[in-house]
Amino acid sequence: MRLDRTSFAKRLGSYAESISLPVQPVVEGRLLRMVGLTLEAEGLRAAMGSRCVVINDDSHHPVEVEAEVMGFSGGKVFLMPVGSVAGIAPGARVVPLADTGRLPMGMSMLGRVLDGAGRPLDGRSPITA
Repeated sequence: MRLDRTSFAKRLGSYAESISLPVQPVVEGRLLRMVGLTLEAEGLRAAMGSRCVVINDDSHHPVEVEAEVMGFSGGKVFLMPVGSVAGIAPGARVVPLADTGRLPMGMSMLGRVLDGAGRPLDGRSPITA
């Protein structure tokens, strides 16, 4: 059987669609301290402006707080919480959130009321593009 370039490229293209790329591992960090409203964490990889969730795994009072990366220095990441920090303690896990900062755009956005993170506040269905 002899294949010409065009048919070979088509066959190869059909295989490429079925191959999934490996998922990048999520690198978690730990909360070191909090001064005022600045959280200091180490051990995670997150870019400026990206969002993370700070998780206090205390079995009696589990708490999750979203935070935004505001800066970094010498292996430490500085975050600003976007919610109440009550219950957050040193040693809490800090996990980067995937695909943050993107909102679906389309006619379904018309007339909707959103918070600063793009979550609906109007009690209607989730936003779809």
